[in-house]
Amino acid sequence: MYRLSFLAILVQSFSLLCQNNISEVEQKTFFSPKKIDSTYNYYLIESWEALNLSTGNKNFSKGSSVNELSDSVIEFNLNLLDKTTPLDIRCTKEVKNIISYYLKSNPDLLKRLKSRSRFYFPLFESALDRYNLPLELKYIPVIESALNPRAKSKAGATGLWQFMYATGKMQGLEIGSYVDQRMDPRLSTDAACRYLKKLYDIFQNWELALAAYNAGPGNITRAIRNSEGGKNYWEIRPYLSRETSNYIPSLISAIYVLQVVDHILINKSPSLLYLETDTVYAKNGIYFQDITYLLSIDSSTISKLNPQYKHQYVPPPKNNISYSLVIPKIKINEFYLLSDSLYSMAALRLEKTPLPPPLRAASGKTYIVRSGDTLSEIAQKNKIKIQDLRRWNGIRGSKIRIGQKLKI
Repeated sequence: MYRLSFLAILVQSFSLLCQNNISEVEQKTFFSPKKIDSTYNYYLIESWEALNLSTGNKNFSKGSSVNELSDSVIEFNLNLLDKTTPLDIRCTKEVKNIISYYLKSNPDLLKRLKSRSRFYFPLFESALDRYNLPLELKYIPVIESALNPRAKSKAGATGLWQFMYATGKMQGLEIGSYVDQRMDPRLSTDAACRYLKKLYDIFQNWELALAAYNAGPGNITRAIRNSEGGKNYWEIRPYLSRETSNYIPSLISAIYVLQVVDHILINKSPSLLYLETDTVYAKNGIYFQDITYLLSIDSSTISKLNPQYKHQYVPPPKNNISYSLVIPKIKINEFYLLSDSLYSMAALRLEKTPLPPPLRAASGKTYIVRSGDTLSEIAQKNKIKIQDLRRWNGIRGSKIRIGQKLKI
């Protein structure tokens, strides 16, 4: 699964859910105490600076600093973690660098991320338990998406678990003009569990399975072969891309700062009152704005709880399967009492203003740019519109480069 991954440990701030905006990756070096490697930057800077999260509260104990966690303390706690998890947790220089960077520069952000995790982790844990998978895998979306269901990388990976289009479809997720289930927290989590289980069945090792989640199983198999018999992630790590070679250290750091540091540095005062939610299933189309009007639910709340719907509209059932809608639990009875009115209002709206026509999706095939190719010629050759070609590949103008892989 090829995509940019985002380490959410340094997220600018907190809201129940977040909005999407991914920026260009800065090039920096990893081992300098004041700088960050370009791959590390995938995990840190893009999540922190580019996701446009709201500020939130900053309830922290005064005087907490990185000095309270020396290398020996970090190493001691990581060794304890290693004894209580099926993952092979190691205290490497990279892991200590990442942990120290969090604590030294942004301890307040850990609190807000911890708050966000309280919203999502119960959902992740329930699904992981159902599939008999290690609960530590709940930290994957932390480093993948900053726990942002709308996160979308330049490569096209989308949602909490950062599924690429082809992988999402392969796992049975609907990806269309009106609904993108990669952004559905419940369905994408279920799909991620199935995919992770398949990867573990292939490699019989959790670190290798997680590396395959990041880089694709083919790249991990190739790295094993190139390492001439490497039996685990740490042995094949020199043969992996920089992004994948930092993936497990970043995951270990996420586990550490959210699980261990929470007990050491960050006080327990709550920073957010969470809504208790429940799920209903729409028997027909519903607009978010009508839910806001009839049920007196804030429009941003409905949007944040249901990020998979692209046009603030829940479509009617497809193939006799209804779409789900998450709303505050205290509004469930009102929803059922007023559901017929909601359906009628949606029907009237659609008569006056139809939804935009479905956007054509990429075929899943790729085209490798050759010398002399232009964007218009590639579009013409493959019988597609140039605007679709730009949209599928995140291209604003017409600039392409030799060797570039384009979705067509």
